[in-house]
Amino acid sequence: MSIKYELKIVYISEIREGERIRQNLGDIESLSKSISELGLMYPILITSNYDLVDGGRRLAAVRLLGWTKVSVIIMSTEILESETYEQ
Repeated sequence: MSIKYELKIVYISEIREGERIRQNLGDIESLSKSISELGLMYPILITSNYDLVDGGRRLAAVRLLGWTKVSVIIMSTEILESETYEQ
């Protein structure tokens, strides 16, 4: 099975968060400060349907900074639903 992904910049408003397991995002202000100083080091992971897979804290932090766009990795939905996919 080949992994298909795409690195892209998307509007934050297009990302669908849905029900998240992690309810407490922790200290978003510190993460926002770090992203402001160093940039976003790891793109947010979403499906091809723009459903958030990983990066809820980073997404909240860039929203706090007032960003309208963010870099993401878009992975095919088939890969993420596969039993062989490890997180």
